Amino acid sequence: MKDKAICAWAAGLFEGEGCVYVECRRDPKSGSKSYSIKAVVVNTDITLLDPLKERWSGGISPHYRHPHRTVFHWRSQGVKAAAFFSSILPFVRGMKRREIELAIAFSAKYSALGLESRSKRKSPDEKADQEMAYRQLQAWKRPNTATTGSA
Repeated sequence: MKDKAICAWAAGLFEGEGCVYVECRRDPKSGSKSYSIKAVVVNTDITLLDPLKERWSGGISPHYRHPHRTVFHWRSQGVKAAAFFSSILPFVRGMKRREIELAIAFSAKYSALGLESRSKRKSPDEKADQEMAYRQLQAWKRPNTATTGSA
């Protein structure tokens, strides 16, 4: 597939089968939090996920929770997830558009500063900003706060 065509195809697949999230992890010793953006696409047909891995890296793993067949997850995180989101954004028309925009902004700000890494120290303002992005994305995913269209 040509680049534009695969990006459009991936956007459609992502809108139907994908998820944007900012992962929050807490260090058990220090109690400090770290955040990372992630892209996930889930499908029972691994051949639909292979082009994502070929074009944008990430990994594919099987999950056996479904009683009759294997469900596969393609996952990407950090700057690689941001590159994926940037590639598909022009073709996304649904509710996930604002989530993708938030993830791209999060990555652009913190990756440029070298702060997306768990090993970098963050100022209180940077920590608060990351927590706000995390909470905003969680709020958008709650059914009672969902809206139609892009923000």
